Amino acid sequence: MKLSAFIVLAAGFCAASPVLATDLGNCEDQPNPIYVSGSSAIGNFIGNLTKPMKDQGYTLVYSKKGSCDGVNAIVSGVKLTGTLTVYDDDAKPTNTCTVATDGGVAVDIGVSDVYAKTCLNADPPSTVGDFFGPIQAMLIVVPEASTQQAITWEQVHMLFGYGAAAEVESFTDNNLIYHRNDKSGTQQMVSYASDLPASKWLTGTDNNGPFDAGGSSGVRDSVGSSTSPNAIGILGAEVYDLARDKLNSLAFKGKNQLFAFYADSTPTATDKKNVRDGHYQIWGPLHLLAQVGSNGQPTNEKAKLFIDVVSGEQSLEGANILDTAITSGVVPSCAMTVQRSAEVGPISPYTPDEPCACYFEKNAGGSTSCATCSGADGTACSGGGICRRGYCEAN
Repeated sequence: MKLSAFIVLAAGFCAASPVLATDLGNCEDQPNPIYVSGSSAIGNFIGNLTKPMKDQGYTLVYSKKGSCDGVNAIVSGVKLTGTLTVYDDDAKPTNTCTVATDGGVAVDIGVSDVYAKTCLNADPPSTVGDFFGPIQAMLIVVPEASTQQAITWEQVHMLFGYGAAAEVESFTDNNLIYHRNDKSGTQQMVSYASDLPASKWLTGTDNNGPFDAGGSSGVRDSVGSSTSPNAIGILGAEVYDLARDKLNSLAFKGKNQLFAFYADSTPTATDKKNVRDGHYQIWGPLHLLAQVGSNGQPTNEKAKLFIDVVSGEQSLEGANILDTAITSGVVPSCAMTVQRSAEVGPISPYTPDEPCACYFEKNAGGSTSCATCSGADGTACSGGGICRRGYCEAN
């Protein structure tokens, strides 16, 4: 049964060359280490926080495996061992350190692309707080040379559930089908969108694929370096944005949708328009998980600092969290017009207290139709709206 292509009716950066890592020694000897564990799809965002945190005397030490690893680190107290990542001042993962403490070190903050319940199959205990960060979209990607433009949720279900045997378009070689694993937030989110449980994705052995490519970089490199245009994989948008010279993303037709939509307004745009207005279905907030007290606030001071920085409640000298999100390929919540409270669940209208859609469009996408303004933030614009960050926002 061959599934035909769905006609699309709606609509960077270069990947860095690999370099040898610098061993920084023991993780415990780094200045004020903050141990972060979880999603590899959010690595660029973590990397861009490294220098401003370092300038304040802190070292972000990152175990980037999968979202559910971040959840389990906080919920079950799973400690970190072995070699961990420390990004350099240019936000590149070129440094490492090694945990010397017997039994490992405790995680300060867990980062997950999905709700804790998705990983646990149950609600987390009340002692675990879930704080939202920026919005991340998950994509289906193919090599830049591919002629494919779109894919439906049924095709994703068949392709990753049955592999080449599903005969989905040109993706008929198991050795060219790359995914993650059931601890990956990317895979979990795509699973919800395609009605294919993350644990049921077909995984072959030896040369029989489809392959668990490991982290996000494994999918990026496997699909992006393929000599065949018929490779395919799943990837977070922030990872994809840094490899657009080697990869294309497919428009996705979700459940109950008539058309397929790109995450951006066009295949080459970077405005995340269809994520921000809900037309593109596979997205959710970054979840920052930490132990909390009876007041709902983190009991770990380093976790609280990290959460306050990401939420914008605490600023860092020489850094702007809004610009950091934009640079990292994620969407700050102030640029969204919709929200959801469940994994790839129903969407509802959302009006941020201090919207930044115009600022985001200009700085992430390169242009905006919003009028500029020179008044102080919060003052009325002459033509209507409120002046915020130099643009007349809706409110």
